[in-house]
Amino acid sequence: MQIDIWLDDERDPTDEFIQREFGANGNELWLKTTKECAELIRQGNVRSISFDNDLGYNQTEGRKLARWIESQAHDNKIKPIAWRVHTQNTIAYVEICKAMQNADKYWKEHNAL
Repeated sequence: MQIDIWLDDERDPTDEFIQREFGANGNELWLKTTKECAELIRQGNVRSISFDNDLGYNQTEGRKLARWIESQAHDNKIKPIAWRVHTQNTIAYVEICKAMQNADKYWKEHNAL
């Protein structure tokens, strides 16, 4: 089973406002921590992920997960993942995009796309 992840500590992807304003479709698995995401990604069942960055007090940020995905893609350790970014943190938005664009490049080099 392929999973679409909504990484966000507050915004519920089944909420119509969140769907309209942040692009959720309501069918994503709502995860609130990068640890949960990384565990599923390691299993190879993640089709897509939508990133928030600021995940609450004492939680790893979404940009760190994106950098981890980039590293795993570079080493050809995980399957390609479609992605988008819905964080309102403009600096993190750029950093997540850059990391995931690099991951896409590595997957393409490994003929994984």
